[in-house]
Amino acid sequence: MTALVATPIALYLFWRGGDLFAVAMIILALAGWYEYVAMLKQKKVFPLETLGALLLVAMPVAVWFYGIAQMTPYIFFALAIILSMVVLKYHQFTFSDAMYNMLGVFYIGIPFSHFIALRLMPDSLGMQYFAMAMIGTWACDTTAYFGGTRWGRHKLCPPISPAKSVEGALFGFFGCLAATLITGHYMELPLTDRLFCGVIVGVFCQLGDLVESALKRHMGVKDSGRFFPGHGGVLDRVDSLLFSVPAVYYYLSMAAGRF
Repeated sequence: MTALVATPIALYLFWRGGDLFAVAMIILALAGWYEYVAMLKQKKVFPLETLGALLLVAMPVAVWFYGIAQMTPYIFFALAIILSMVVLKYHQFTFSDAMYNMLGVFYIGIPFSHFIALRLMPDSLGMQYFAMAMIGTWACDTTAYFGGTRWGRHKLCPPISPAKSVEGALFGFFGCLAATLITGHYMELPLTDRLFCGVIVGVFCQLGDLVESALKRHMGVKDSGRFFPGHGGVLDRVDSLLFSVPAVYYYLSMAAGRF
């Protein structure tokens, strides 16, 4: 039921783009932050709930209104403000608390800012390359699951995710590459872009998945939250995209010179 409701909404927001898409991404980023806060509480870490939310939201808002280049000062101020709490709350807020809070603000805020930056690119480029990142990520997850289930023999990273295999990761990589090549062809994108995006997404989406698995294992939780009933939390659903979308953005920015 959740998928039947959430999927059409997500597709509409993606197709619509603009301010509506940006607002939706900021809401999801906030939901992801409070999932992370709940994990911090379980870990007995002091969370900067409201302050962290404000610092996190400032980054995608800055990108929404002023562009990705204006995110850098917000990152600096977030760093400075969180570390200042070590001084202001010396007996209550430790450097360990500061590191955990900074991790959450940057791990969630920076990728969601790039979601907005990539999707809001002009001349339909944002829609095309974001779509390629999403389809590639979905294809990677799907083919990795079926390939690993059928032929998986060698564990990929057993301390973090015992079910994942090297064979599954390879199936996922080539499934992603095939999906981006085919999708990009129908969108009439250059072969070089399709090839490089397939390689980038095939690597970074799996890295993002493993990082979130490691985070949950460290925090001692099975799912990041229950934002999507029956499907886990926001971070469970976007873990792969947190790495693959920014990677595609920077491919376009540096290699393809689109900005």
